[in-house]
Amino acid sequence: MTANAYLILASVIGGVLAAGTGWFLDWQRQRATMNKAKQLFVTSILDDLQHSLSLYDKIREEWEKTKVVWFSTLNELRESRQTYLLYKDSVVLIDNVDMLRTIFRYYLGTNEVISQMEYQQQVRELVIKIMADENAEYLNIQNS
Repeated sequence: MTANAYLILASVIGGVLAAGTGWFLDWQRQRATMNKAKQLFVTSILDDLQHSLSLYDKIREEWEKTKVVWFSTLNELRESRQTYLLYKDSVVLIDNVDMLRTIFRYYLGTNEVISQMEYQQQVRELVIKIMADENAEYLNIQNS
């Protein structure tokens, strides 16, 4: 081999090593970014679930005391779900299939429950407005 052939071969090997190193570093950077995004998403979901537990306790206490679930509490519960709603595409970062299913089931199921509670409160308020005179008469009869 001539000196030029060695230089060409060395240049090709150097280029392959540089490209391989660049690809590997980029892959590592992307992997670290994905792991950080996954960690932040899971942390946010866990915070949401923790906060939701306290809101469910508040709903239970409100119901036991007044037989009313206040819209403000339902709104707070709905707002606490914003992380999931805004970043639900990030759920694909979770590689545990059981956890993924559990998260989907929780958010789908609780969305239905929240909507039902809101609807029932709206119907109750509507009925009370419509039946105000009858309700007043009923209360008078009970107090007599």
